Amino acid sequence: MLWEPAGDDDGSSVSRVVDLESACTQIVPSWNIVAPRGGGFAVLLRVRRQDGVWSGWRVMGLWGTARVPATPAADAWPEVAVDTLRSDRPLVAAQYALLSSPDSAEPARVDRFALCCTALAEDDGPSTAARLPLRPVRLEVPFRSQFSDASGVGSRLCSPTCVAMVLSYYAAAPPFGEIAAACYDPRHDLFGNWSRAVQAAFGFGVRGYVTRFHDLEEAWGVLRSGRPIVASIAFTDGALPGAPLGHTDGHLVVVCGVTTDGDLLVNDPAAPPGAGTRVYPGEPFAAAWFGHRGTAYVFDPPAAGPIACAPP
Repeated sequence: MLWEPAGDDDGSSVSRVVDLESACTQIVPSWNIVAPRGGGFAVLLRVRRQDGVWSGWRVMGLWGTARVPATPAADAWPEVAVDTLRSDRPLVAAQYALLSSPDSAEPARVDRFALCCTALAEDDGPSTAARLPLRPVRLEVPFRSQFSDASGVGSRLCSPTCVAMVLSYYAAAPPFGEIAAACYDPRHDLFGNWSRAVQAAFGFGVRGYVTRFHDLEEAWGVLRSGRPIVASIAFTDGALPGAPLGHTDGHLVVVCGVTTDGDLLVNDPAAPPGAGTRVYPGEPFAAAWFGHRGTAYVFDPPAAGPIACAPP
């Protein structure tokens, strides 16, 4: 679910309380925050259980010069695993707080805030959708390999590489080093923090959010709108034919389209430089994606300029 602050709910301190669309046990927040130069911000989240009990505030992200703020001692629940808030009891409401760094020239401002919630029935993983008869679509997303980088950390760069491909699709992308630096989460020593990747893209002018898909038809609707999807996948040895990785516990790829046979057109950053778009069988790819909770980044096209969407 998305909300765009207006009026008194400007995100400069504490948002309104938002009732979740359904009870859930996991929340991945993401945001597009206008951050003043030379400063930074911290994003905190608290949640309410079905029995009416509120949690303490949890730090979900830091940016720029922000440091972990001092908060009151909190209960053991809910836990935070990098970018995901997890609870062993159903959650029904949430509220965020935005704290600007003291050295910021002006307060940070929320442009958009999103909550990606996993319902109770999905906690064991959604079913893998069978191949669907979908009209073909292909988005001309420029390919980039995560191993094009000469820093020696290419194996860790799938997320910023996917962000770079989407930025290149929408407009001229900044140098890759700048994108990777913006995606890097020093607090956890990760390039793959989902909410940070979304904020990094926003810093380069492209709004986005983290969401979860349940089937190929739902994803097809987004592709038909001209928006590529950065999908989080996982699969065991040999389970995804044609993939450059034999197996993975977590990997990001750009879904660029669907073929007449229901296969997926994918820019896989783990492929070598110059490899281009690959075709992955629909059912194995669905298993790798939806069996891994269907998590994805979706980025909106900039307000100005055409979308490079090839007709089916």
